[in-house]
Amino acid sequence: MGNHFNVPKRTQKKRRTWCGPYALAVLFGTNYDRTYSMCVKWLRKSRGITGMYECEMLHCIKRRNQSVAKQLATSQVAGYNYGDRRERPTMTQWYKSRAVKTGTYLVAVTGHFLAVRGTKIIDNQSGQWESFAARRSYKSSRISGVWLIS
Repeated sequence: MGNHFNVPKRTQKKRRTWCGPYALAVLFGTNYDRTYSMCVKWLRKSRGITGMYECEMLHCIKRRNQSVAKQLATSQVAGYNYGDRRERPTMTQWYKSRAVKTGTYLVAVTGHFLAVRGTKIIDNQSGQWESFAARRSYKSSRISGVWLIS
């Protein structure tokens, strides 16, 4: 699904970056503004995107890459949405116990989306690939969903 170590570029500096389109831009290997525009079109948002649900993220991935659609149907590694919040693993617990250490994951944690690839993590707040060990935020946050992308 594109260059897995892509850092999305922004062409419109005055626009804020939102975590959903940013994570998708990382996975697609495209710039942020193009991915944002595609998501607005596909989700039929008249006022733009200020947040995305997990189902909207998956819808955009399926619209962008039909070959991934079948893979996503079976690739949700863990869906913790319906369990007790305290029973969900933290980001650190999941990171240490994941089955495919070198895979690319889309991770939903406390209403935020991140991309994880091997030992690196990226989101719209950092704007760069960082080692998980160096990352301070979201380590103790509870995960609501994880998808193995590749």
